[in-house]
Amino acid sequence: MTNSMADITQARAILAIGTNTTEQHPVLSLQIKQAVEKHGAQLIVADPRSIELTAFATLHLQLEAGTNIALLNGLAHVILAENLHDAGFVAARTENFEAREDDAAQVNLERAVRLVCADCPLHDYSDIEKLGFEIPENELPAEVYIPAWRRLGMVYHARRNFEDAIAILEELLAWGEAHDVAVPLEAYYVTATDYYYLDRAEDGTPLCNIAIPRAFEALDIYERTRMDDPNALTNILSVIVLCRDYAQTPPTVAFQFPEGYEEPDVIVRRPGTGDDQTDSESETEQ
Repeated sequence: MTNSMADITQARAILAIGTNTTEQHPVLSLQIKQAVEKHGAQLIVADPRSIELTAFATLHLQLEAGTNIALLNGLAHVILAENLHDAGFVAARTENFEAREDDAAQVNLERAVRLVCADCPLHDYSDIEKLGFEIPENELPAEVYIPAWRRLGMVYHARRNFEDAIAILEELLAWGEAHDVAVPLEAYYVTATDYYYLDRAEDGTPLCNIAIPRAFEALDIYERTRMDDPNALTNILSVIVLCRDYAQTPPTVAFQFPEGYEEPDVIVRRPGTGDDQTDSESETEQ
């Protein structure tokens, strides 16, 4: 570490990884305990062992030996992808800073999720808030799981790897339904969009037959929660327009554009091609 020990007591969150602090740095460990007990800091210990500091930890991630780097890479990827870092500090104090978007970053993110979430009971944001952010022993919050898999699905979607994007986001949607946990709305309309892009199944079935109900499901959630997000609404309605007017394999399910909404302008990317056909000035989210 490069900061002073006095800074520890001012920290709101502390991650102890790859260190048995009480044995290796006893003075520093006292500062950490003080930060937790007197200042309410949240301590996360990532260590396969139950070291002394785990008694003071909000979370104890018992990783397999040798997987620290995978966890750190996964955390770094999510922090950068979600713009949770201090961009001003990075610009002033670092060089050659890059937000990794390569295949290795995806693998690290997947490994990180498995390391901290496999077989663990989860909570959603509202549950954590009701608990006063005091997480019950041996439980992990859904904010570890949901944003990680949502982000991974969006990475695949942005790279037009629509099959994997659908697989990831469908798993997230199924998990949310099984655990009665709200999933970000974009998981619904991005999945619908990717079904449009894939166009048809191997047996020739129009995938807009799946995209259309998923888009209407997203619209129902949008209306029920009284959401005010014009971009999300445009994306939902755009899927309906794309499937109705531009699908190479037209849907066979009966539907009409929802009443009370103005049809959005779209930029058409034909399924199975890399070409954009500009019909107007807006585009379904990429």
